[in-house]
Amino acid sequence: MADAVRDQLEQQIPELHDLVASGIFDDGEVKRIVAKRLKFEYSLRRRQTRRKDFVSYLEYELNCDKLRVHRKETRRIVKKKSAPSEIGGLKRILFIFQRAVQKFKGDLRLWSDYFDFCERAGAFKVLGRAFAEALRYNPLEAGIWVRAAAWEYNGNSNMKSARVLLQRGLRLAPESKKLWTEYLRLELLYLDKIQQRRAVLGLPATSAARTGPKAMDVDEAAVQAEDVSDDEDEDSNESDDEAEGRGGVDLDALPEEGASKPAGSGASAGVDRFLEGEVPREVYKAAVDHFPDDTPYHIELIRIISLFDRMERLVDDAYAELGDSAAAVAARCIRPAQTLLDDHTSAASPIVDTVASNFVDALVGSEGEYRTELGEAFAEFVLTALADRASTAIARVLPVGTIRHVCELLHSGADAGEQISALWCRITAATPELTPAARAKVYESVTRSLAGRGLSAATADAAARWAAEVASVDPEASNAVYRTGVELVTIDADQVWLLGHKLDLCIGRRDAEATNLAFDDVVRAAAAAAWAHRADPQHELTLCSLLVRRVHWSWAIGGVDAARTVYSGFLRTSPFQLGWAFIGAVVDFEVEQPEIDVARVRALLEKALAVDGEVMPAPWLRFLELEASMGEVGRLGPLYDRAIRTLQDPVQFITEARLRQIEQST
Repeated sequence: MADAVRDQLEQQIPELHDLVASGIFDDGEVKRIVAKRLKFEYSLRRRQTRRKDFVSYLEYELNCDKLRVHRKETRRIVKKKSAPSEIGGLKRILFIFQRAVQKFKGDLRLWSDYFDFCERAGAFKVLGRAFAEALRYNPLEAGIWVRAAAWEYNGNSNMKSARVLLQRGLRLAPESKKLWTEYLRLELLYLDKIQQRRAVLGLPATSAARTGPKAMDVDEAAVQAEDVSDDEDEDSNESDDEAEGRGGVDLDALPEEGASKPAGSGASAGVDRFLEGEVPREVYKAAVDHFPDDTPYHIELIRIISLFDRMERLVDDAYAELGDSAAAVAARCIRPAQTLLDDHTSAASPIVDTVASNFVDALVGSEGEYRTELGEAFAEFVLTALADRASTAIARVLPVGTIRHVCELLHSGADAGEQISALWCRITAATPELTPAARAKVYESVTRSLAGRGLSAATADAAARWAAEVASVDPEASNAVYRTGVELVTIDADQVWLLGHKLDLCIGRRDAEATNLAFDDVVRAAAAAAWAHRADPQHELTLCSLLVRRVHWSWAIGGVDAARTVYSGFLRTSPFQLGWAFIGAVVDFEVEQPEIDVARVRALLEKALAVDGEVMPAPWLRFLELEASMGEVGRLGPLYDRAIRTLQDPVQFITEARLRQIEQST
């Protein structure tokens, strides 16, 4: 092992001499670099090589190379490209990457970093070989096939190799939707490129439309040169750019599979059919045939096709062949506005009106889950069209009446899902001509419908709207609505949220008596939820935040003494051991007072240490901060030593304490 390491380092001698002679590094720096590399080389040759050893070595070499480039630029050192110091670093980094991926062949992150570096460094021949090697070891990883094809198409301008790569990937991983999607996108991009070039040259859309001599035009030659036929694609294994020094993926080194080829470019019988979009059509049909029952995936492919010009005929045929499932019918209904949605543009009222009318027609005679799916698709579309518009602006840009009609249709048959219910609530809030009683009736209907479907969170949201609408007319009557809502909501966390909404409403009305009662209700519910889910700390944190809020409310209406009475009662009677989450907030409250009761604050911190002092550094750090602010320097040392003895893992505490000490000294 020592001989191999020594040989490895001896090969770097010309490079190191050149670095010293150029004035980029001095002798001492070179010695430290050699010592560091020696350490890394031995770590890579241990019996159990670790991934992090390669990563650390690569990071060090990349940083060294950055420093070399920086010093060369700042010191205005001119070197030939063939100089040992210019090529040595690149070769070494590539060599380390090659060793790393050979050791960890299935590490996709390592392969990706290797590809990235090759692209940045312009090592295109190495990149081509790296893609082939990665695919040989990971033939089922769609991401590598796609990246290799993208590099061939975009970086090497080699459509032939890009097409072969994706076709071979599909033979090995025919169940990969990503490969089918990107194969379709590739053919669409290439067709769009050819069509745009013909438009710039003033050529007709197809060669059949020409008048004049039957000489082959420039794009017919281009298409035939790329060779639409799969058979000729696979006979050629060399990139057209190989002669220019940009090596492509070594197609001979790729894994092969004897399965039949996926339908695609081989279906094209000539240039005219190619220019009319026959290749993307065949690829789309092959993908649909492979996933016959996956309508959402078919819709995704159609949306990709619709992004390209001159594909209307294919899009029309694809929509017509989608079938009669709810997802297919919804896609056809939404089609008039799909372009706006793809461009992330808020849909205009006439288009939304057309889509809504399409859904009304589709809903006629529908029932059950099919009807619910249609309603949810309509709601998703409208909510997307609404984007973040304020309620006051909705009525100006959307056909509120038509949308409300669809919502009422669905709710009348108890076929409403979560999204259509949310839409109905939002549209109801945006309809100014409705009275509070009419809006409350809608919210009640939505609440009961959602409760019947067991949608707890959505039920709580609708119940909150219902109660708020009732409270706007009769605050006392809203209490009964909240009680009903809590009974209908099935999950305790949602019950706590709903009672928290009631609390916010009471605080907003500045009704002290109602607020106190609301605090009692929500704290009782939160305590029950925290007790029932003792293994989940989130419920206890919710309870603590409510208790802290109660303390601040008591201070706002009764002063400091009232707040102290409240938090002392919580600490004394709580069924839980209230720890730093609560006590820390109480300490902050006490410290914020004009006159700090130091003895009280110390007692609170001691109580926090009794609960969390073994596992949490935060209360110890807060205690040190308090003593330092009080000028009690003599207490700091003993408190620091006590923390180190008490904490199970004092490393974080020591680090934080030192950082704070440095900040204070500066």
